[in-house]
Amino acid sequence: MPRKKYNVTEPDLFFVNDYIAGKLSRSNKGWMTLDNAVELKTQWKHVDSSSAEALNAFLEANIKKKEWNCLKVSVRAKRARSTKQNLVNITLTKEAHKYLSALSKHKKNTLSQTIIDKMKKEFLSISKK
Repeated sequence: MPRKKYNVTEPDLFFVNDYIAGKLSRSNKGWMTLDNAVELKTQWKHVDSSSAEALNAFLEANIKKKEWNCLKVSVRAKRARSTKQNLVNITLTKEAHKYLSALSKHKKNTLSQTIIDKMKKEFLSISKK
């Protein structure tokens, strides 16, 4: 009996959103062609990326079996890496991401290291109280 096709689940939302964003940023590769790139990017803007059901519906309508397999492999790999590295996903506003990314790039740090560098001292001072 063949395995059931991968379905996006709540714990995998971050990984799936990252995968889709990567694919959409490279419109000449993967499951988009130059003919449908604009249409898919427009559709994506209207997808509730915090909903597994909405992501599944978008993917069902737009990708083929081979790409589902690539998505599944990518999500499994990202999930395994995050487990090994003790990672947590957060959601930032676009403005917060803009500032954090710019600061990280300037300091040549990861986003995580930039947060630690900027907040550790304050955290230690309030945790002593």
